[in-house]
Amino acid sequence: MVSALPPKAEIGPGRPRVIGYPKEAFPRQSAAVVMKNLSYRQRSNCVLHVLRIAGFDDQHHALPRFISEFSLLPGDTQQIKFLSWTVRSSPHRNDPTFMLSGPIGWGWGGNVVTLPCGSHDIDIRIGVPEADAIVIRCRVWADDNNLRAALRED
Repeated sequence: MVSALPPKAEIGPGRPRVIGYPKEAFPRQSAAVVMKNLSYRQRSNCVLHVLRIAGFDDQHHALPRFISEFSLLPGDTQQIKFLSWTVRSSPHRNDPTFMLSGPIGWGWGGNVVTLPCGSHDIDIRIGVPEADAIVIRCRVWADDNNLRAALRED
């Protein structure tokens, strides 16, 4: 499952309320892959890479891009963020780019790749030790002030 994550909200009596947001002047929205461990064993050292982005000029060999390492307990579900976008209130404009970022890198530019806002087809590889890698194709786009994500079947 792929989802776009809004700021953390709590549903309770009355209307939903936002918890602790905005902590910053311009909160970020993220797209994530939802992983669930259906095994009876703990899965450690799992990794998420962005393999390809349709139409992306990869002349600097920015892809595949390591995004995250994670572990899952049996029956555990986790959201692994792979892309983010900053939304601003008027009179400021929203970010003109989406960001793919992994752990801090040592090289020039760190571990960040930016994409112009628009619609992007992204191939994501999820590697789990002792199992075959999974490749997921999704589409990510911005719709007004919301980041959207959906699985692609093709």
